[in-house]
Amino acid sequence: MHNEELFNHPYLICDEKDQGLKTKGICIFNGVQVSEPFTVGPITIRPFNKDTDHFPEGIRRDLQYSVLELSYIDRASAMSMYAEPMWVQETTFKAIQLMVNSWAGISLIYHFRETGEQVGGASGSTRFETADTESVHAGAILAVTEENKDLFKIAFWACFGDMKHAISRHSRACSEIKDESILDFVIALEATLGYKLNSEIAHRLASRGAFLLGVDPTVREKYYCIFKAIYNIRSHIAHGDVATSKVPEAFVDAITTLGYWSGDWSKEIDLFRIRYIADVARQVTRQVLLKFIEKPELLNEEALLKLELGL
Repeated sequence: MHNEELFNHPYLICDEKDQGLKTKGICIFNGVQVSEPFTVGPITIRPFNKDTDHFPEGIRRDLQYSVLELSYIDRASAMSMYAEPMWVQETTFKAIQLMVNSWAGISLIYHFRETGEQVGGASGSTRFETADTESVHAGAILAVTEENKDLFKIAFWACFGDMKHAISRHSRACSEIKDESILDFVIALEATLGYKLNSEIAHRLASRGAFLLGVDPTVREKYYCIFKAIYNIRSHIAHGDVATSKVPEAFVDAITTLGYWSGDWSKEIDLFRIRYIADVARQVTRQVLLKFIEKPELLNEEALLKLELGL
């Protein structure tokens, strides 16, 4: 399937030579809000409709904001839901996770014919659900603009290219328990900013991140503190140490000054500190991945060395 073919039709056709009935794959999209349908080809993210959306009982809805829907033409000889429709919806989910500043997750996917009849079993994975409910940025709004639709297409196809590993780790982290998510956010940073680094990784990764996101020396210094602290905290977690015991004051100053967090760090308990650190890790990792998605030429040893040197 060519890139443009998928988004040029209102239905995903699973098999041109074996066409069956029109079907919709629908799942709850937690942590993302839309004021009107965000539609690109057969894919739509829309507000939840309590009158027409009939999900089985027991589906988690505590962060329910929208529905992710895929229109597709099934095979006549067999159900397709566990193949093309599932990977299109899961890839859509990963792309939108990058576009909104929120912890986001999706439920299992349920499939319905045009008559409203549910068919087959649920597809997808429970690991895409949100593990934690509290978030500073829960329910971020996805703006319905042509620019966002173009960015969505780029992010969607990036999930299958050189960025596949980094995007998958970011997606996994966004629906994990927060302290464990830091491990995966840093893996995503290592797969981009740390591409092929084998020495002084913390320092060089932080330098690259600072030049990528910082607009002037003062801001770059703060980003350097953020990236290096997150990398070191990840090491503490991986080795079973207390992750928040050695958080430098410069890190707290940086996340406060740059607007990633607000509050009084000295009054927070460790349980909440680790959640705030995880949220900062999520925000900066998302920003980094978007930079690499918009400029794929960055994922190159020479380009990253130039970035590291501020050239």
